[in-house]
Amino acid sequence: MGARSRGFTLVEFVVAVGIAVVLGYFLVRATGTFLHWSAIQAQRDGEHAAIESLVDRWRAEEDSAWAIFTPATDVNGVSNGDGHEIDFFTRDAKYRSYFWAYGYDSAKQTLTRYLYGAPGGAATIDETYSGVTSFYARTYPLTALQDPSSKVYSPLYNGATLQPGAVRFYGASRPDIAGGNQITYVRVEGPSMVREMQLATRSAPSGFTVVLQYTPAPTATPKVALNAWPQYVELPMGGQSLQTSWAPAPRDVAYYVNRLLGGGVANAALTSCGVNQGRAFTDGAFSTPLANARAPVGALPSGVTGSTDASGCISFSNGANVALYEPGYTGTFVQTSNICGLAVAISSDIPASAQGPMVQLVSRGGTELTRGCTMTWQDQGSTPSTTTTTYEVSGCNGTLLVGLGATCYINYLGDQWGTPPDCTPGGSGGIQYTYMGSFVTSGPGVIVTAGGQNQSVQRTGSGTITVAEKVNELMCNGLQGTKIINATTNVSFTD
Repeated sequence: MGARSRGFTLVEFVVAVGIAVVLGYFLVRATGTFLHWSAIQAQRDGEHAAIESLVDRWRAEEDSAWAIFTPATDVNGVSNGDGHEIDFFTRDAKYRSYFWAYGYDSAKQTLTRYLYGAPGGAATIDETYSGVTSFYARTYPLTALQDPSSKVYSPLYNGATLQPGAVRFYGASRPDIAGGNQITYVRVEGPSMVREMQLATRSAPSGFTVVLQYTPAPTATPKVALNAWPQYVELPMGGQSLQTSWAPAPRDVAYYVNRLLGGGVANAALTSCGVNQGRAFTDGAFSTPLANARAPVGALPSGVTGSTDASGCISFSNGANVALYEPGYTGTFVQTSNICGLAVAISSDIPASAQGPMVQLVSRGGTELTRGCTMTWQDQGSTPSTTTTTYEVSGCNGTLLVGLGATCYINYLGDQWGTPPDCTPGGSGGIQYTYMGSFVTSGPGVIVTAGGQNQSVQRTGSGTITVAEKVNELMCNGLQGTKIINATTNVSFTD
């Protein structure tokens, strides 16, 4: 016979059921505890996210607000003595005002953001933050940093001299709507976290900035700008030299005629400069030479000198005539504008890389005359600095006469030319011309030489110069011998 299988006894069954019940109880408890703490953590996460979102938003709004304040009454007209509301104010480029506020409702434990257009105006709800169990805000003057009873007290400022400064935007009617260096304290609290912060506007002028009594006092290091020396340069046309200003000889008849008739008179203040040598002036009028000057400290590298003589003629020991300099800068200088065209050329840079902080330019006059053309240079820093050099290319080209002291020559046939008239009966006739002098009839010029084939006029200022040449014509007078006719020729020179 086969063996019979044995079942569970009643005792064994009861014991097994008891164990299963105990295990089930503990499993249910563990699951419940896990779900409970998961719910709490989810609540905390939501609470933290809401409060951190508020804090981030306030920091961003702090940068754009002109005023942060706690008004006497909230947007609903309720007293704000308990600090349940904080307000912000700003204006746009068209001077339009914008207000927004955060008001706390303790019953609902919510913080609501309101928008309104003017003090006392109707407010509209923008956004609501829940899960806020407590909120408090108060605006303090700067001196509260030294008051132990205030929420913003800090021992760091003990003994410091603090100057409160409020920038009021609505005058005496609403003195609380003010920027400046006042501080607004904010405390926001959730079921499991607290955040405290101090807000200040960015509308405080530099005069309201808090400076502690350090030794030595803090000083700012300003950025040194790019400069040029000299800034106003006169050049001759390529291969020529600048003319000298002129003082008349004591027996120069043309000079006295010129004075008698009201022409301009030049003084012998300037000597001529060398070939291709420039002359420095004090400003863009090119009327006053920069005489006996030296390059500023820091404008030239060690071993290189730069100066002007009594007539403003520029001399650099390395052959340049303009210095660009920016102490502390190590990048390159680049030309960003050039309206001189063919009149002025930069033949070389020293050094050739045009790398700062000091670069010397070899500038030369070209094939054209010009008054007041400019070249602009710029560094390559994060906040670029620029400088401009103004050039004048002087000299004579036909009847174009540019530059103080520049001279134009007019060629004539001589002091006397032509054929003496033969006025005898049946004679050949003829006309003989005799030069009687030249003078300036109008404009800023003087006659430099008179007679011969080397007649010239020199510029002493800006404007058109009219020069008159007087000539006597000796000719036959019928059967009565000869007669003299006075003739005048006018020539105009422009700049």
